[in-house]
Amino acid sequence: MDILYTVNPGSNELTWGSPASPNQINTLTLGFAGHRIAVIPGQRFLYITGNKIIQGEPHAYLAVVDTCDHTVTAELDLGVGFAGQCAVPHGLEGSRAFVAISRAVGNVVSSGQNRVSVLNVVNPAVPVEVLPAFIIGGSNFGTLNIVWSSVNNIVYTAHRGDSTVYFFNPRGALQQPIALAQQPTALAISRNGQVLYVAQRLNGALVEVDLTVDPPIVGQAHILPNAITVSTMFLAVDPLDRVYVTSTRVGDGFVNVFSRPLGGAPQIQSVDVQGQNLGQPAVNPEGTVLFVPRGTQNDVSLVDLSTLAPFQIPISAATSPTDVVVSSLEAGVRVVCTPDQVTAPCNGPVDVEVRVLDPCGTEMTGVGILATTTNPGNVSISPVPPIRTTPATFEVECQQGGMATVNFSMTEFPYVTQTVSVQCNCPRIFCYELDNFIGGPLPGVGGAFADGSIWVDVPPGGQ
Repeated sequence: MDILYTVNPGSNELTWGSPASPNQINTLTLGFAGHRIAVIPGQRFLYITGNKIIQGEPHAYLAVVDTCDHTVTAELDLGVGFAGQCAVPHGLEGSRAFVAISRAVGNVVSSGQNRVSVLNVVNPAVPVEVLPAFIIGGSNFGTLNIVWSSVNNIVYTAHRGDSTVYFFNPRGALQQPIALAQQPTALAISRNGQVLYVAQRLNGALVEVDLTVDPPIVGQAHILPNAITVSTMFLAVDPLDRVYVTSTRVGDGFVNVFSRPLGGAPQIQSVDVQGQNLGQPAVNPEGTVLFVPRGTQNDVSLVDLSTLAPFQIPISAATSPTDVVVSSLEAGVRVVCTPDQVTAPCNGPVDVEVRVLDPCGTEMTGVGILATTTNPGNVSISPVPPIRTTPATFEVECQQGGMATVNFSMTEFPYVTQTVSVQCNCPRIFCYELDNFIGGPLPGVGGAFADGSIWVDVPPGGQ
């Protein structure tokens, strides 16, 4: 089940509901103006970033919301400045997240620094700031947009005022920045990690940066129709690598769609969502619907991505929505195997119990599970064919010695796999001419060595 979440800084609220409903009837009041939202892998926790006035000065602020009971599990004061996007890890084992923080927004200049704050998210419910931050100098209007490439494990952040994009390894130092023009704002990464998309606010253009070379090469600026904005711009990428561009300019109610069919010449289409002050769009996990917050209308417009036609009825939100995210319970499920490591003798079946849990830990029954092995010569799996529904029990049996793995995979979306390692401890038979042993032949006609192998006394010339 998908859930649409919207941040509304005009009313300091998080709203949510089904994407199929015309209203987001659920509301959580935040203690600050949240502007951006990200969902942690596993789909359970939302990271909402924005600004809170503390002792008369704006502070970058972050709240963590548990999507299971919709409570705030942690709040972080990240210091003086304005918090922008949060770049989150790409896998369940990621240990870091990053928040872009600017010294200035609009006509307000704080006493803070342009920087990227580093968060330890080993426990995603209670992140901890890791000091020092990545300090980025330059003019006041600095870093509000950030994106993390999972392919090359590099974080990119745009410095609007100085027309540069900085990048760094999550555990390294800042690299030589990429020089652009026209005040870069929004960033996005292609699905294959080879292209960085950059939106330029002054000329309303989309730039492709080639990441396959070092240093990266800045490509042509593609001027977008209805997008000469001189305002904040936002980007989203769908599974087909189509790029969706929106902007906050009042009266600019168009979504520009940029694509390169089969790697050919770029194509640009415009979709009129008839809104004003558009925010950060988001694509649902299935890649079928685009959600666009309309800040002036206090709602979210929907676009059918198969036809690029807007839905007739938007989804009502709260005041001045700026960012949306679609959390998928299906995308956050996990397969749990007990035991997750097996040590077994030959011809002695061992039971492995397989269960599927949703992000909140609730067990999902009736999910199809397919069991396969990387070494069918070593290990057999029953039943045959090896498919059962959860909660499922499979028998794993060793046929000969050695190591093998068994993969337990969901047969439906999101096709999650859990691997169980198998150590087969089978007896090994060696034939020796025992008369050749130092110290003379061993007594008897057979026995066992300490390593579990056995010996048999064979006369010279015997078989």
